[in-house]
Amino acid sequence: MDQKRMLLWVFFLVAISGIVVAVLAVSGKGGTPAPTQAVQLTAPVTAADHTIGSSSAPVTVVEYADFQCPACQEYSPIITQLVKDEGPKVYFAYRYFPLTQHMNALPSAKAAEAAGLQGKFWEMHDLLFANNADWENLQDPTLVFVGYAKTLGLDTTQFAQDMKSAKVAGVVNTDLAFADANQLTYTPSIFVNGVLINNPSSYADFKKLIDDAAGTPVPQTASAPSSAGSATIAATSTAAAPAASAPAAPKPYAW
Repeated sequence: MDQKRMLLWVFFLVAISGIVVAVLAVSGKGGTPAPTQAVQLTAPVTAADHTIGSSSAPVTVVEYADFQCPACQEYSPIITQLVKDEGPKVYFAYRYFPLTQHMNALPSAKAAEAAGLQGKFWEMHDLLFANNADWENLQDPTLVFVGYAKTLGLDTTQFAQDMKSAKVAGVVNTDLAFADANQLTYTPSIFVNGVLINNPSSYADFKKLIDDAAGTPVPQTASAPSSAGSATIAATSTAAAPAASAPAAPKPYAW
């Protein structure tokens, strides 16, 4: 009888201990999640970035993107329209973030950078996004990219050499290193005035975000060279839908 009583007490104490542990777990780390910290841009925009607009604009937008990413492709005309509509409010920079699951993301980034060395980054940027279906599934898209270079009037021999060069690879890899340093996990990853944002769900939401940010200070740009190669140019001429009919922004593509 005493032995049975002892066993009952042991089971009782074990059960109580389990309940206490569970309560402590819920009321401790597992109770209220810690507030999410804003991800800050660790690589400020410099004159070496591919940019549109004036560095004195009140809003700096930095996009880390992948030319083979469907979401980036759909965001491209939205951003183009924003830059056009917001004019002097926005300073936009594009940076490379080719995702490993996209077989031609890296070659397309190199194609854009190689075109940039001949002053045609934005033109190649537009062609890559507009004609994504022509090259995304090719085993080797180089000939297609050389064809784009020819269309743009580039020296195609130099372009093909630059695509394979350590210089171009270094630029793309530097952007990737910055993406890793900023703990980015999806494309497009967009920073507004140095802070990673939740991608807006529509053109109107994105425009409101830019308008709201126009009153906030822009971080001081660094003097050290950055990742993406050529001088600032005027806004692209890619046709985009009017603001009223701009498409809803897509969900980001995960790393």
